[in-house]
Amino acid sequence: WMANWARLVARPSVRGEDTMALLPGVPAERWEPEPEPSAWDRVFRFRATASPSAFRLASRLAAAPLNIPVMEFVQGIHQPEGNPSDLAEVLLGGLLRKVATADPLDETGIGYEFHDGVRELLLSAGMRDESLYILGSVLDRLGRRWKPLLMLRDLLNHPSGSVRDLPRTERLLPYIRLQEQVYQSLSGPYLEGARSFRALVLAHQALARSGESVPDPVEDASHRGRHVDSEAVAAMNDSTTPRSDPLSQADDSPSPPAHGTPGPAGEHLRGTFVSVTAARSLPAAEERRPGEPPAIWGNVPPRNNNFTGRQTLLDILHERLKAEGTAAVLPEALHGLGGVGKSQIALEYVHEHAADYDAVWWIPAERPEQIRQALVQLADRLGLRAGMEANTAVPSVLDALRTGRPCRNWLLVFDNAEELDTVRPFFPAGGPGRILVTSRNAQWSRAARTVEVDVFEREESIELLRRRGPELPDDQADRVADALGDLPLAIEQAAAWLTETGMPVDEYLQVFEDERADVSTRRNELLAAGVPVDYPEPVAAAWNMSLRRLAETHPGALQLLQMCSFFAPEPISRRLFSGVRGVSLSPELSEVLQDPIRLGHAIREINRYALIKINHRSNTIQMHRLVQAVLIGQMSTQQQADMRHSAHVLLAVGDPNDVAPANWGRYADLLSHVRASRAMECDDKWVRQMVRNLVRFLYAWGDHDGALELGTQVRREWVATLGEDSAETLAVSRTLGHTLTVLGHFQEAWELNRRTLELQRAKDGDDHESTLMMQGAVAVDSRYQGDYARYVQMEKDRWARTVRLFGDEDPYSIGATIDYGVALRAAGDYKHARRLDEGARHTAGLVLGEDAVLTILVEANLSIDVREGGDYLAARDMLEQTCARSRQLLPPNAPIGLFALRNLAVARRKAGDHEGALSLSREVLERYQLRYTEPNLQIAVTALALSMDLRQTADLEGARELGRKCVDEMRVLLGEQHPATLGAAIDLAVTLRLLGETDEALALNRETLPMLVERLAADHPMTLACAINMASDHYTLADYQEAHDLDVETLAACRSRLGEDHPTTLACALNLSGDLRALGEGRRAEELHQDALERLRRVLSANHPATVAAARGIRADCDAESISI
Repeated sequence: WMANWARLVARPSVRGEDTMALLPGVPAERWEPEPEPSAWDRVFRFRATASPSAFRLASRLAAAPLNIPVMEFVQGIHQPEGNPSDLAEVLLGGLLRKVATADPLDETGIGYEFHDGVRELLLSAGMRDESLYILGSVLDRLGRRWKPLLMLRDLLNHPSGSVRDLPRTERLLPYIRLQEQVYQSLSGPYLEGARSFRALVLAHQALARSGESVPDPVEDASHRGRHVDSEAVAAMNDSTTPRSDPLSQADDSPSPPAHGTPGPAGEHLRGTFVSVTAARSLPAAEERRPGEPPAIWGNVPPRNNNFTGRQTLLDILHERLKAEGTAAVLPEALHGLGGVGKSQIALEYVHEHAADYDAVWWIPAERPEQIRQALVQLADRLGLRAGMEANTAVPSVLDALRTGRPCRNWLLVFDNAEELDTVRPFFPAGGPGRILVTSRNAQWSRAARTVEVDVFEREESIELLRRRGPELPDDQADRVADALGDLPLAIEQAAAWLTETGMPVDEYLQVFEDERADVSTRRNELLAAGVPVDYPEPVAAAWNMSLRRLAETHPGALQLLQMCSFFAPEPISRRLFSGVRGVSLSPELSEVLQDPIRLGHAIREINRYALIKINHRSNTIQMHRLVQAVLIGQMSTQQQADMRHSAHVLLAVGDPNDVAPANWGRYADLLSHVRASRAMECDDKWVRQMVRNLVRFLYAWGDHDGALELGTQVRREWVATLGEDSAETLAVSRTLGHTLTVLGHFQEAWELNRRTLELQRAKDGDDHESTLMMQGAVAVDSRYQGDYARYVQMEKDRWARTVRLFGDEDPYSIGATIDYGVALRAAGDYKHARRLDEGARHTAGLVLGEDAVLTILVEANLSIDVREGGDYLAARDMLEQTCARSRQLLPPNAPIGLFALRNLAVARRKAGDHEGALSLSREVLERYQLRYTEPNLQIAVTALALSMDLRQTADLEGARELGRKCVDEMRVLLGEQHPATLGAAIDLAVTLRLLGETDEALALNRETLPMLVERLAADHPMTLACAINMASDHYTLADYQEAHDLDVETLAACRSRLGEDHPTTLACALNLSGDLRALGEGRRAEELHQDALERLRRVLSANHPATVAAARGIRADCDAESISI
């Protein structure tokens, strides 16, 4: 009978249980079961009653098939800090139902399912990249016992891959449904895969009803001659059709949350942020078949089939790289002179030992932007959902490699890494993998265990010569090697020459000595003229022979080679050589480049003499830097100028002229060649446009340091040659000013932008679009200088001009309206800002669409207007919806998305959800730290908000520590008297008082208040917040009269500026009632307290923490938000 009672208590929604009972009184009314709770009710009820760690565990389990072993596996791997009670809470929390026919202890089956709609809500509350990683790790574990699950796991890496090969079995169907739900929560590129899975499920269900076997869902059902219901056909043949049910909501547009449909509040359900960067599970080296290459293999050049010797060096390298017991793995550095084969040894090692690693990535390392580009590509291959921007993807991939997720046994090769200080920041310090460096710089011996690479041993030289020409006798090969000094690059060239020409060795050596004499003479002339010569004579002599032959047989090929000598010694895409029309080149070069057949013939001729490397896989060619040096040294000054200009023109042809993300790869390919060829010195307008676009690309791509370096170099060159007021100089100055601002160089940005605005006005007038753009930049500089009056005036003028010139529906006018609203908020004029933002929101939705970036931005701004106007709850609800859309539509760390999330955390805190605010602030801070390098203003502002969340959740020590750091950083970044710095001081003072350090708090507020009055106004909301808090300092020190007088004055200002029912006004009134009570005026105190409390209940609700505290007579504190930054 006890079991019956237990079931009745544990499962109140069942129909009832027959059991014995003793009824001592009047029988109760007949019990009727409650209606089945919705998914929304289940999740919110669990969120309200469960521990935070249990809720985090539930969100993680939503990405996994459920049975007890899998649940324990997920908890053990992904939440090791938890305890068994967390899992018990999930099992008993009303989220799950037991599958009747399954054993929950059987790892191969599904023992539990979430109630309908619950999984989707929990997935929306979890971290998306973490969900993907959890599902992958579980499928990898279970797939060892059942292979179809490995097929599902592989599809995680290719979300749009075909589902044709999946078995059509009832057993696999729940796993397919699960993967579809996870894909739906990930959105973006995973929606196509979700539709394919949905089609498979619907086809299976339809044919199960008809008793038929399951066909391939991507084939039209009519071709099979079988009946399939209309829903299945729609899913199979019209994958773009939006669906309203929760399992197939593929439309990106927002919809109201129905039962089982994750809505905007899914973000409100989110638990504490957990940094998980890896998104796929990879097979370890020991699990692959012998000789099978690693799953992650990138940028590695093709193997050199003529590689010879070096076995001792390869063995040493292998032993060092595989050595165990090091706490922090240092890179192995191969260094030596140019042409000795450092890169070739590294390449041979990589190909020979590829099967020993789970991931191998080759990184050109001469320039920082090359390293960033390679790491961005690696982030994508690792499955990290870090976006395409360098400043987010690079930290993500380094963190993933450091932590060994998704693979621990990795190898990075930094090729041609010349500068230690440039390359070392890109090492995953302390990671479990291996690093290999090739360099000409012997200083690597200070940072790594080095392997010095010298010229060939004589036997190796002979072996390479005989490999290309087996008929060459050893004694003759020995003479050639001796003449060439055993330099590998020269030996390879000589071998190619002898093989291609059939020239006898005696004749070759005679010609070689003649060439060497010419080279020596030319070398001495260059040195006498002060021109550095960076190549050995044997190399130049050997190549000169081939170059002379090429000039005789194919002058167009030689000119192609000469032009390429001004490119970087990096792969050159053959795409640059195609489609060359209407550009000024020499007749020979034009003939080659305008005919694909002749171009192919020319490249083959060059390759015959080993003057270039061809990579057919990447469709690129590459020249060694020594070949380039020899070619340039042979040319006259005029030839050099002509060939350099030809290189510039050819590069400009490859300019996409659009810095959208789709073209970032092409710009990254151009960048090193543009730098090497000194294209910024070219006077061709199309070349200058390409250079300007490259600066814009670096800024957009997130390589702000690179944009600053290149932009500064370009501007300096163009000011000298084109003038400070040329259109090209002004354009690059605008981008450079933005870059300086992003990097926190506010004074430099102000000086440059102000000068650019002056020049732009003089050139084009006040109403030109470029002038208005620069006026906006200078206005923002005024904000960073703390001059809010000038900021508002400049934005107001720009807004008025823009609307007059372009109309209020032009996107530029919408942007100007948004910017004017930001300025008004900084000045504390929230009502005016709200009117502007409401109009801009309406216009943006009509003109640009609901999902446009500007629409999302103005919506986020409007929510701040609502919040600062005092309606905290409406602002929170509004921003929850906006952030839900921004998560779907924007990259994970997009600036606008992060801005919206940061303000959502503030809105949650203001609405009383202190735990939700804390969790989200931590997440946003982590994302900002991935995006920017500290010190950074966005990081500091976000950390300040987190310090307030820590204070509200009773972590006063943590709040003080973080608050002090924020104040210090803002003083450095903005200055001691900037309003944002003063706001940070206000917030720190509150924490100090709550910790009992009231004297320090009062001193800080006394210092801050007069500066706020001077910089802003006596009735600015931030000034009022400082005054309210300072009155509480006096009250805590028992200076009740001083507190009373200050509160009286402040309350009058609050009522006038903010209104009677604004929470800040009510906070001041509540505090004044406390002052009155302390001064013995109990009746007046009670009347004021009751009035303020009633208003607070109406404005915030009776359950809001501020209302509860007010009812208990606790003084209110006011936060100062940095809404202007």
